[in-house]
Amino acid sequence: MKKSEDIILKLLKLKMAGRKLALRWKDFYMEQLLATVGLKADIYVSDAEDRIDNISTFPSEYLSGKQDKYYLLIPSLPQSKADILRYRAMGFEETEDVLWINHLPVAYKEKDPYGNIISSESDVNILFKGYGADVSIGKNVHYPAKSTLLVYSDNIIRIENNVNMSGCKIDMLNGAELHIGTNVHLGGARIFLNIDGKLTIGDFCTFGDGRIRSGRNQSIIIGNDCMFSWDITLLAHDGHLIFDLNTGTCTNNTRGVRNESIIIGNHVWVGGETAVLPNTYIADGSICGYRSLVKGKFPNNCVIAGSPAKVIKKNIAWRRENACLSDEALYSLPEEYRKKTEDVNL
Repeated sequence: MKKSEDIILKLLKLKMAGRKLALRWKDFYMEQLLATVGLKADIYVSDAEDRIDNISTFPSEYLSGKQDKYYLLIPSLPQSKADILRYRAMGFEETEDVLWINHLPVAYKEKDPYGNIISSESDVNILFKGYGADVSIGKNVHYPAKSTLLVYSDNIIRIENNVNMSGCKIDMLNGAELHIGTNVHLGGARIFLNIDGKLTIGDFCTFGDGRIRSGRNQSIIIGNDCMFSWDITLLAHDGHLIFDLNTGTCTNNTRGVRNESIIIGNHVWVGGETAVLPNTYIADGSICGYRSLVKGKFPNNCVIAGSPAKVIKKNIAWRRENACLSDEALYSLPEEYRKKTEDVNL
């Protein structure tokens, strides 16, 4: 059971306090969840005339003044200010008498009624749009001043100190995780994390701009001290389902266990307009050449280039500077970034 589901069920049992449960129309998934703790809808309410039979399903106004008898649960209908006022006029106050699963965005400093937790040492505008999220933001973190980071159910966000996201846009769906290390510059990156997707970015990484997209249950892991140029694409999913007609099976189903779709090691340089596709591993110290189309497994300290990309040079190392005053500069690199290419079976 997800953290958000546990919070919803505990909140329901606490707030119902012996009252009967009214459900805003039928919801198969929610009723399955309610059954796990012995709860079920006693009545349904609806605003659709063809659904109302006045036996098990009643018009919403049936609840007016009955807040002492019924607790109302609204699983999928988006909450609106008009509905808040409407149910309040009927005697139903939010969380005390009625619970929206799809509630309006709310801002809280520490912990809110929906079980979300936030700890932030920076001025980042955050709104919660679900249950059971956990957000931790360190010092000197910059997000676009006029933008809001929307946090959904079961999101986990860990952003360490000295992170510049001032030109960045981040969208996350339910269950997604975002981990950003210290001293990271995200430039103009556009990040989208699908349901239960995950993005990890190590310390001292820099980005020009581009797109980073996880698929559902797909993970992107980026090591420390990586350098990404402009118009980069990291795509951890195919986007749409593909079936094998011989077996009838889906070859890229992303439901279930999270898959580490893209892994980029430490101190990797990704050149401009490069696309890194699903199921790719790039080992430490390597370089992806300009406009490469990268898919597969590649060793350490090599140059990868082409479409599709292949290893074109081995036994290289790189630094961020653009002028070399002495070959001795090589030896100021950490030893782990100047290892010779290992021809191993990746």
